[in-house]
Amino acid sequence: MMKKHLSIFCLIIAITIISFIMGCGEDDVNDISKPVDVDIESLNDEQNDLESLYDELVGTYDLFRAEITYDGKPKEVLEPPTASGTMRITSNQKITQDLEVYGVSVTLTGTFEIRPDERIMLIDNDGSDLISEATYTWNGKILTTTLDAGPFIEKDFWRKE
Repeated sequence: MMKKHLSIFCLIIAITIISFIMGCGEDDVNDISKPVDVDIESLNDEQNDLESLYDELVGTYDLFRAEITYDGKPKEVLEPPTASGTMRITSNQKITQDLEVYGVSVTLTGTFEIRPDERIMLIDNDGSDLISEATYTWNGKILTTTLDAGPFIEKDFWRKE
């Protein structure tokens, strides 16, 4: 009886896989014989815009406000002298933050990548396998980063010097 159920189960799995493969075979998405329109000028503009954004962000920033919201608790606002810091962004996409919160100093370093279409900054932290995914806004003077760390959300406000 068990062999019969196992055989039926394997048959159902095989039919499901075959139907997925047949369904995928009908698409002309992978048909390399059809021409694909690629707007090279648009791609170049996007690349230039990204390079321009990286260039704009290079500099030194001062932390002037941090907002931390823990699940189910009110937002905690930290400002100097309770929380202070400096962030340096270099032309080779390096980022360094020197922070002091409640008298405890921390230095964080890493590299970053910007995905402007998603408004995301990926930060690859040195010394760990952690890649932080922060949303960001930039208005030419203030860089705001928001990091959802699970049990809390941290929003930092950095003023460019």
